[in-house]
Amino acid sequence: MAFISKSTQRRLQKLKPAAGPWECDRTPLPQTLADQVESGDADEMDWVFCVDDQSMVRAIDLVPHTVGHEGIVRSLIQAMERPKGPISPARPTQILVRDREVQFFLRGALQTLDISVNYVPNLPYIDAIRSELLQSMAPEMPALPEGYGEKLTEFAQRCLTEAYWDYLEDHQILEVSLKVPEPQTFYLALLGFLGVEYGILLYRSLESLRQFRTQAIATDTDQASLEEIEAAFLSQDCLFLNFEDPDDRPKAPSPVLGMSTTQANLSQLRPAFGSIHPLEGVRPFLDDVEAQTMLLVLEALHRFFQRYYRRFIQGDEMPDISKRFQITLPELPQKGISVQVRTLPQLSEELYNEIEDEDPFEDEDLGPPIGTFLRDDLVPQGAMVSLGMIPWTLVSTMRLQARHVQPGKAKEAGDGYPAVVIQTSLPKAKALVQMLEAAGGVQAMGFAAGEDGFGQAQFDLGVIQLKNGQYSLFGEYAANDTIHAQARKKWDRRIQQTQGWSVLMIARGISGATRGSPKLKDVVALYEAPACTGTEMGLELLARMRRF
Repeated sequence: MAFISKSTQRRLQKLKPAAGPWECDRTPLPQTLADQVESGDADEMDWVFCVDDQSMVRAIDLVPHTVGHEGIVRSLIQAMERPKGPISPARPTQILVRDREVQFFLRGALQTLDISVNYVPNLPYIDAIRSELLQSMAPEMPALPEGYGEKLTEFAQRCLTEAYWDYLEDHQILEVSLKVPEPQTFYLALLGFLGVEYGILLYRSLESLRQFRTQAIATDTDQASLEEIEAAFLSQDCLFLNFEDPDDRPKAPSPVLGMSTTQANLSQLRPAFGSIHPLEGVRPFLDDVEAQTMLLVLEALHRFFQRYYRRFIQGDEMPDISKRFQITLPELPQKGISVQVRTLPQLSEELYNEIEDEDPFEDEDLGPPIGTFLRDDLVPQGAMVSLGMIPWTLVSTMRLQARHVQPGKAKEAGDGYPAVVIQTSLPKAKALVQMLEAAGGVQAMGFAAGEDGFGQAQFDLGVIQLKNGQYSLFGEYAANDTIHAQARKKWDRRIQQTQGWSVLMIARGISGATRGSPKLKDVVALYEAPACTGTEMGLELLARMRRF
């Protein structure tokens, strides 16, 4: 048996004696914490505690199983000379242990220091401290309770794919009533129509929703401090499902419209569930009842929009709809749970009118006019513009489904109708249609020659001529752009087949699964018009105006 050196004995004997007994113990490291230790042998480690009579931890160490009781002695010497925290060095007069073998070893090792080592069955200070450490170091609570995670993730991904925010703006509120396990009413707001943030907010009360919107509008200025913005955010009382922003990635040409564009990689997005409460703050997890609520709401939304989505794209006003669903899911303890989804047109109009700037796109800087006649303020900011075609098999159906149609006299020849497709959010699509209707519709579409302000770079400018005489730009393509050159050849060939006719299609779905590949349900308007050259539209060579 090794003994403490004489020099160490002299140092320790000079320390001030402690009045009360110290507790000392060695215990295996719990497996849940062993997994967090950066060591290949973490599951073969022991904890060593030394605690004084004031319940202050003087030493806490990790030692391998293979190390004998010498490891405890090392921790004790450290606890005397170099205690953790703001504790003065001291030498105990009594040490309490709960292991007989440890007791006999320490008695022999410490016999020259006048320290008694006594056996006791319990060490209350160490047990309490160990329990607190285990609780504080335990893995984070899972975001979703056991049994709900897989289905909630599946429903969240379906929500992202179906993009309900393309049908409703954030001020257009749905009321969702259900019984789990008691009657509850939530006021549902969708985030996503601006293409910036995506998610669902379930406000627990109408008062909370109104209060947050009032505060959010008040802080929506450049002068608002971070504290004011945070206070507005934390004033909410709601459950939430949020998604990260889409990441655009290359996509193959659309089999429907023949477009080559980009597509959000929705498979990479991850849903985040949780709760916000004024007193609790942000909680990044749901309990069992909240998880059941979220499951029911997401399933009810799916059924609601499957049945009524046409009602939302056919008019500018929010339709008045109320529908009750009986929902049974294996994850829920009850069968046939009643969930009612109801639109709130009057409330939505009130919330819209409370916004200081009633048209969020009215003051957008969409760029200066190009030249004296050609403007670039027609295509909404963030929209996707594609030059392609619509198969003739779909044209007649689109004419019947689209809310706005300007008929033409195209000959149905070739593979499809040559089309300029503008895909944007539903609110911006409606604003664009209103602008076109105010101008009387589309007079003609085509391409005009353009150059930069110095007569060097040449461009192919896509131009829409409106019936009020205005010319608007829908695309600007470099003369040496090979991809556009191929698309332009196809356009010219199809124009000959249709005997000079083209179509402008306006579609929603810029942030959903049909981004870049609008389907029938996404079509908002069709404007059929003659396809003309720049000269035929009365445009000569256009030069870009530059500002210095």
